[in-house]
Amino acid sequence: MIWLVCINKDQPDSISPMLSATSSFGNNRVLVLDRSPEIAPYGWPHVVRNSYGDGWLAGRMRDLGLAYVRANFQDCTGVLFIDGDRIPQQDL
Repeated sequence: MIWLVCINKDQPDSISPMLSATSSFGNNRVLVLDRSPEIAPYGWPHVVRNSYGDGWLAGRMRDLGLAYVRANFQDCTGVLFIDGDRIPQQDL
């Protein structure tokens, strides 16, 4: 089973559109929030929150998402990573 890991930092407006755009994955979606404690990710079936680190940590966020999937879903046969920030183009 293929899983989706979407990372996001300080872009709350992109969370709902990314949820809608990835609906074909059903419950096989993990949102990894990087140092964004104020964001409420309504609708995402699985959420991992990171509260540590400085600077750009996209690679570490992917690792956290992958670790979550591997630890909780042994039927996983692959993971697709996407950047939920939609940076640098906000119109995507």
